[in-house]
Amino acid sequence: MATNAPDSVILINTATIAAASAVGTIDNVNITDSPELSTVTRFIVPEGQNWILEDLYISTAGGAATADPVVRVFKGGGRIMGTTPPLSNLLISNNSRPPYSNVKFMFRGGESLSMQTISTVAAGGAANNITFFIRVRVV
Repeated sequence: MATNAPDSVILINTATIAAASAVGTIDNVNITDSPELSTVTRFIVPEGQNWILEDLYISTAGGAATADPVVRVFKGGGRIMGTTPPLSNLLISNNSRPPYSNVKFMFRGGESLSMQTISTVAAGGAANNITFFIRVRVV
């Protein structure tokens, strides 16, 4: 069956960590594949596509905010696929940044992807707005 699937997709992911949150605070991540579309906390991979998460990164040094969270990736709403290093280590312009994971995560069509942030530093006096991106290879 032929599909008109793109070769890759960039997921735009956001989370808000409340002001004065403690280390270890967990927040759900909002996910979209287009800035024009609403975000969801559970993203369903389109039928007929398989997705491999290739890279997870922040685009600016401030993308990790003061809470500098790690990101926990879930498949199907419950199975933990892995946890990233703190986002401050994943700045896209850092040529020596570590991989987001030692394994590539694969999601089949119809499977759900969800994520949480977990703060590694106590948030300051203002809410932390986190934005990070995931490059997905569509196969």
